[in-house]
Amino acid sequence: MSKKKRKQKPKSALVGMILGVFAENPFKSFNYKQVAHRLGINDKSGKAVVMSIVGELDKSGDIVLQRPGKYMINPEKLRDFANKKKTVTGRVDLKKQEKPM
Repeated sequence: MSKKKRKQKPKSALVGMILGVFAENPFKSFNYKQVAHRLGINDKSGKAVVMSIVGELDKSGDIVLQRPGKYMINPEKLRDFANKKKTVTGRVDLKKQEKPM
C-alpha cells in the first residue's frame, strides 16, 4: 500500500488563514495546536509549520503573546485584519411612492 500524497498549501496562504483564525476571535487567545485544529491540520509536520508561522507572526507584531504559549491578535492591527467582508447586515424599510396624475 502506498502512502497518500497530500497537497501542501503555500506558506503565504497558511499565514493568511492563521491570521483569519485570530481575527475571527479577536478577544480570545489560542495556542498553536488550537489554531491547527481550527484549520483542520492534524499531522505532526503540519502542526510544526503552524507553530513556526505563529512564532514569525509574534516576531513581526501581528499577534502578541498573552501567556506562555497563548497568542492573541494585536489590538493595534485588529482593524487591518477584521472587516475583510464588505457587507452590511441590516433591515431595509421601503414605502411605495404613488405616481402623480
